[in-house]
Amino acid sequence: MAKILERPTRVAVSSVQHGKDQQPPRTKRFLLWCLANFIAWPLLSLVVKKLRLFQFLFVVYPGTENNVRAYAPMWFQKIFRGVFQLSVIGVMTRGETTGKRGLIVTLSETPEDLSRKELLEISERVKWFGKRAGVSSIALAGRLPTLFDANGILLKLPFVKGNMGAVFTITETVLHLIRAKGIPQDGPIGIVGLGYLGSRVARRLQELGFPAITGYDIRITDSSIRGSLVRTNDPNLLRPCRIVIVLTPKGEDASGVIPCLRDGALIIDDTHPQISPSLVHKIEEKGGEVYRSTLGIVGVRATPRLPGYHKNWLPGCVVEALVLNGETNGLTSAEFEQRGREIGLKPFLVSPRGEG
Repeated sequence: MAKILERPTRVAVSSVQHGKDQQPPRTKRFLLWCLANFIAWPLLSLVVKKLRLFQFLFVVYPGTENNVRAYAPMWFQKIFRGVFQLSVIGVMTRGETTGKRGLIVTLSETPEDLSRKELLEISERVKWFGKRAGVSSIALAGRLPTLFDANGILLKLPFVKGNMGAVFTITETVLHLIRAKGIPQDGPIGIVGLGYLGSRVARRLQELGFPAITGYDIRITDSSIRGSLVRTNDPNLLRPCRIVIVLTPKGEDASGVIPCLRDGALIIDDTHPQISPSLVHKIEEKGGEVYRSTLGIVGVRATPRLPGYHKNWLPGCVVEALVLNGETNGLTSAEFEQRGREIGLKPFLVSPRGEG
C-alpha cells in the first residue's frame, strides 16, 4: 500500500453550528457584488486580458437557496436575471508557488434541471467570459462536469474537468485522516456514490493499494467484486468501514445510509450542497465525525470566501487549474499528484461550515 505521507497537523476551523447559516454579512456581500458587476468588472475587463491579471476562471453555482441569497437579495436578482446570468463574485489570490490568480464567477441558476441546449449555452457563455478575461484554464465546480458528460457535451480546452483535482483532494484527505487518527492502513474504506467521481476515486484507491473498498450505490442492480472493490446496493456492507467518503450529488442523498454506519465512523463529505447540520448532528450522536475534503496552499485563498467554505479552502475542482498550466492533461494520476505536492498543496482536516 502507498506510504502515508507526513502532513501538517489539523487546521483549526470552527465547526458547523447546527441550524444556523454561517455566511458573512449579506450586506457586505451585496455591496461587493454590486461593486464587482456594475463598476469594477465593466471597467477592468478592458485591460485584464492585456495585462493577464487572471490565469484561470472558476465557475460555481448555487447549491442551496441560501447560496443564492448570499450574493444579492432575490428581488434584485430577478430584476437583473437576464443581465447577470454569469456574475463575478470574487477572486482567488495568487500564491508564491503557483503564480496564478483566478476570477470566481457564479451561474444564476442551479444546473440540476438544465437541458442539453441550456448547458451548451452555458458553455458558450463561460468560454466568452473566459476569453474576455484572458484566462488559460476554466474550472467547473461540483456536478457541472458530470452534467456536461451525461449530456454528451465534450469539454475541450480551456475547460478542465476537475476530476483529477477532485480525486487528488479526496485521496489526500483519506491518507491524512488515516495518519491523524491512527487508523490501520489495511482497514476497509467506504464510498457512497459510484458515479462519475466515485468510480474514479475507487479506482485511484485501488491503485494506491487499499486492500478493501466498499462502494455503495442505489443504482447498482447486482453486487460484484472487482479486485479490492466490492460494488453493492446494500448499505449495511458499509458498517465495517471506519472511513466513509460521501460522493452523492447532494448531502441529503446520504440520509438513508447514516443508520447503517458504525459508531465512530469518520465521514469525508464532498457533496454540494454539503451534508446538512441535522445529518451531521445524527452522525455525531453515534460518535462519528464529518470532514470536508479540501486542500490548501499558503497565500492562495478565495476573497470573499465561497458560501460553506473557509477562505483558505480550495475545492478539488479548482485544484486542476492550479496544477496544470493551461496544457492538456496528459499526466498520470501519480504525476499529477506529485506536481500538486510540489506547488505546496496540502490537506486540511476541517469540520464543515453551514450552508443553511
